[in-house]
Amino acid sequence: RIASIRFRPGLVPMAGAFAAMNVLFLTAMTLTTAAAAVFLQYTATPWSFVLGLMVLGETWRRGNLAAVVLAVAGIVVIVAGSSGQQTATGNLLAIASGLAFAAVIVSLRRLRDESPIFLVLVNQATSCLVLLPWLAWHPPSLSLEQWLLLAAFGIVQMSIPYLLFTRGLKSVSAQEAALIALLEPVLTPVWVLLAGWETAETVTWLGGGLIVGGLLLRYTVWPRNDTES
Repeated sequence: RIASIRFRPGLVPMAGAFAAMNVLFLTAMTLTTAAAAVFLQYTATPWSFVLGLMVLGETWRRGNLAAVVLAVAGIVVIVAGSSGQQTATGNLLAIASGLAFAAVIVSLRRLRDESPIFLVLVNQATSCLVLLPWLAWHPPSLSLEQWLLLAAFGIVQMSIPYLLFTRGLKSVSAQEAALIALLEPVLTPVWVLLAGWETAETVTWLGGGLIVGGLLLRYTVWPRNDTES
């Protein structure tokens, strides 16, 4: 609804962080391995704990802390053990994209009273404006099929998930959202395996097991948000 659209100062850091996240992640993908770029971006989880405490005043819970420690251990196992050529610059850019992602998560939580559709439109439009000069300088030469795939990617991977994620942040903390989002990179090798494209490296399964184990621990041993920090 038009009535639900309004300017708030918090929109500026949110949109800036979202654009920075995309630029940093895409650049990292060109400089390091895909596994390193993807999983290092999910250092957003510990970053979200820090920013959630500083910006939102969220309390650190025992279950969440246990889960994030195992998640970080899993990320380290995957990145350190994955094959392929990694670069320090690419890995640092991926970590920076994780910090930007955490800023997006905290911003969305802070703006939870706003329309999720409006917030997603602001983020996507800002990223489009930021990346437009690159397209003008290096115009792509793509087939119709490739353009259609890009359009599908934009809708299915970038728009719908962020809309659902933004809607979820209305009712869960930034910490909780960041932890649950870890399922995305963990499930990727599963979908790839089921599709018959390739089998992930052993370290990916080991690291993914640590991440999933942390989430299981969080939601079984500490199914409720305990009150102790």
